[in-house]
Amino acid sequence: MNEFRQIENIRQLVKITMILLTLTHSSYGTLFYFLGLHPMVNIKFIEAFIALIATIFILKIDKYHNIAVYFTHASVLISCSICTYMLGQGYGFLIVMIMLLSLGYVHDFRSSKYPLIIGIFEVVLFLATAIVTKDIPDFESDYKVFVYVFNIINITAVIIFYSSYTHSIDVNESKMLEKESVKLQNKADYDYLTNILNRRAMNEILHIYHNYFKKDQIRSMVIVLGDIDNFKSLNDECGHNFGDIVLKNTAKIIKDKLNKRASSYVSRWGGEEFLILLTGLNIDESEELINEIREDFSNYTHKDGYNARKTTITFGICYSLRLESIDYMLSQADSALYNGKKSGKNKVETIVLGQI
Repeated sequence: MNEFRQIENIRQLVKITMILLTLTHSSYGTLFYFLGLHPMVNIKFIEAFIALIATIFILKIDKYHNIAVYFTHASVLISCSICTYMLGQGYGFLIVMIMLLSLGYVHDFRSSKYPLIIGIFEVVLFLATAIVTKDIPDFESDYKVFVYVFNIINITAVIIFYSSYTHSIDVNESKMLEKESVKLQNKADYDYLTNILNRRAMNEILHIYHNYFKKDQIRSMVIVLGDIDNFKSLNDECGHNFGDIVLKNTAKIIKDKLNKRASSYVSRWGGEEFLILLTGLNIDESEELINEIREDFSNYTHKDGYNARKTTITFGICYSLRLESIDYMLSQADSALYNGKKSGKNKVETIVLGQI
């Protein structure tokens, strides 16, 4: 996809270049006519006609873009050589040839050989033109300085245009890549069904906060495991589609409650099990929050058009004030969850590590 966009950008740039080439030759022919520099008028309009034919061909066929790049550079360079030979070096066309070297690296983004070939051709032609015309007197005109300044302004504007255009392409492609990267990251980090963090992403977050805990940047870590009660029976009685709806609703209920608190995360840990990470709360605040989630969940009616059921959820909390491994804290949260299930379900059980 990115390569396709890049090729399309190249094609667009080449088409613009061909149109500008035709307009440039025509404008110089018109300029020479009004300034009385008649030796170049016919040559310029012949060049404009050739450029027009080439432009129509490229626009119609929509291929041979590398050939179009070669043609553009060759056309401008040969034209500058002829202008220098006919009028002399005082009109600034040699300067245009020098400045054109910078554009050799703008057109083609796919291979370094094309700008290299163009660059070598430009240097050789420039040196040949400079040597051949060094002893030829200038074609005297009152407008010599005007044409010289016009050339400098014109080529500078062209360079600025191409630099800005290619920069905008790079910026747009960078933004598109960033958006695609975010999309891919979301796909990698979020559970496809519930749209909350998956186990892999939560593991990364646990390690980040464990490192904060290790450095005393947070005073506690609270790991909570929640498991929907009797979920298998619910699935068997109402179907897997209803079970998926219950999982989605569970994630939404927990997420809505946690959204009010900073540094709190929820993930689908596996099956009907959810893991919550809390930081910066004392034991009472943690239990109060989880009990609110439990109550909201038990009062919620899950519907799919055929079934309408309420169910419950049990939570196990590991509240840690001392540094322990993540695996150990997870095992303690799991033990608390097991105790809640064993003692009747729809409960919040807590295990505290360290002194309160």
